[in-house]
Amino acid sequence: MKDKPYLFIAVAAVFWSVQGVLGKFLGSDLAPMQTAFARIFTGFVLIFAFALLRHRDELRIDTGDMFKLAIMGIVCQSGTSMFFFYSVSKTSVAAATALMYTAPIFAIFISRLVFGEKITPLKLLAVAVCSAGVFLTVTMGDVSVLTGSVIGVMSGLGAGLVYSLNSIIGKSIMRRCSNWAVLTYSFGFGSLFMAPFCDPIGIIPMLSKPNVAVGIFLMGFLPTFCAFGFYFTGIARGAQPSKLNIVATLEAALAVVWAAVLFGEPMGMIRVLGILSIFAAVYILYVENARAAKAIGVAAAAADVGQAQV
Repeated sequence: MKDKPYLFIAVAAVFWSVQGVLGKFLGSDLAPMQTAFARIFTGFVLIFAFALLRHRDELRIDTGDMFKLAIMGIVCQSGTSMFFFYSVSKTSVAAATALMYTAPIFAIFISRLVFGEKITPLKLLAVAVCSAGVFLTVTMGDVSVLTGSVIGVMSGLGAGLVYSLNSIIGKSIMRRCSNWAVLTYSFGFGSLFMAPFCDPIGIIPMLSKPNVAVGIFLMGFLPTFCAFGFYFTGIARGAQPSKLNIVATLEAALAVVWAAVLFGEPMGMIRVLGILSIFAAVYILYVENARAAKAIGVAAAAADVGQAQV
């Protein structure tokens, strides 16, 4: 796993996939935006506590980096949730989820502009297969879920855009800061920005209910602390934003499987096809990475031969 950064992204997707299960566990006690705030704030508390114990020296950063992390927290951490839930309110959960997972499309082009990552035929194929797979998995092929409110659709696309920026901004800042510093400050600023919109005081009386207290803790621990911890470790170890956003869509496939197993939600052949398409997209990336590694190996061997002859 040490030299395979995308395995960290895949593990993060596993942890992210339980969000829907935990949302069911919380039931109707919290409003959607309160749930989103509780997840981000609880995640921040856990991340900060861990960083303070294990990575205290890494939390010392300069003012310029702090400003960048504040922007990241507002745009990426709180922005994704706020765009997503607004899209849900204007369209549907299925439509908002499908639109948010346009993130790989945004990432492949933004990564080209920012980091100069190559747009290869296999990478484009992976994005196309992945996007089709997510659509089939989430909507069961029903195009009508995307019709209706134009602002709702635009908000869903906005969620996809800022979600893709998480890895791009994160990778840029991690040239100067550690992944745990990035997580700590971005979630802290994200929590502060979201608070006025989410009635956090209203959450406090609900904590007397065991399902709410346990649900909020698990929401902060599994799909936040654990998921983002693995996610940013993968970025720190070299995962490319244009590729990792495709691997992260495993979350959608696994979330549907959880819902079918635990709550008896319908699967159907269309969803199975969508899930297989997502895994196929990840396999396409594996093939491209293997080819790239082989090409690097051949080039290195040729260089060694050339030096030996000299």
